[in-house]
Amino acid sequence: MEKTILNRHTESFKINTYDVDFHNRVTPNTILGLMEEVATNHGKEIGFGYKESHEHGFFWMLRTVKYDFSYVPKLDDHIEMTTWIVGISGLKVLRRFEFKKNNVVIGQGYNYWLMADIKKRKPIIHNYVKTIINQLIIFDEDMFKLIKVKLPKDMNFVYQKQVLNSDLDLNLHVNNAKYADMIINALPFDVLDKQEILSFQIDYLKECKLNDKLDISISIKDNAIYIEGKETDVSVFKSCIIT
Repeated sequence: MEKTILNRHTESFKINTYDVDFHNRVTPNTILGLMEEVATNHGKEIGFGYKESHEHGFFWMLRTVKYDFSYVPKLDDHIEMTTWIVGISGLKVLRRFEFKKNNVVIGQGYNYWLMADIKKRKPIIHNYVKTIINQLIIFDEDMFKLIKVKLPKDMNFVYQKQVLNSDLDLNLHVNNAKYADMIINALPFDVLDKQEILSFQIDYLKECKLNDKLDISISIKDNAIYIEGKETDVSVFKSCIIT
């Protein structure tokens, strides 16, 4: 089949006051939100956006997201984000990101996406998506593998989070970026005050819906910080931050 569909999508953003923390650094919530937005817009371009996926009986669900920065964007920075699909591995669609400031690469991002059946809420691989991906120009050197977050044994409870209306997205589960706020709210203030988040990874393990209650725990090992959200002893997410 002839490769005819453009496999790169780029958007530019200005970092505004509502995108940053008390040190004028972009927040993980903002970065995850922008990654989701750019990926969604690219999906629309190539034919499997929200509308098309629902017409075919599935929705997109993030399995893992990770980003690494050599420079953390600040207030009033203009950044450029490019995304592209690198293939399918098992049930996962793999997507990459590149972040630039003034045409200089400042970071990389990675996603594992799953297609989930709307009625059964179970992962599937839809032939409609496979057909589109087969038309993309994909390079083997872009393939990647993310290592699952492995938590230390000494996790310590911090607080309980109840899912509220404002946490929900179009699929009536917690928006991917909202988990970043749960994670940041678990960190000691002095860590946020004195250190910068250079790497952020979260593994989404279970859908979280309205009124669910998550027990948030943390463990700090030098410059690595581990956070877990559990609902009645079942892991909902696991995360690792590098400062």
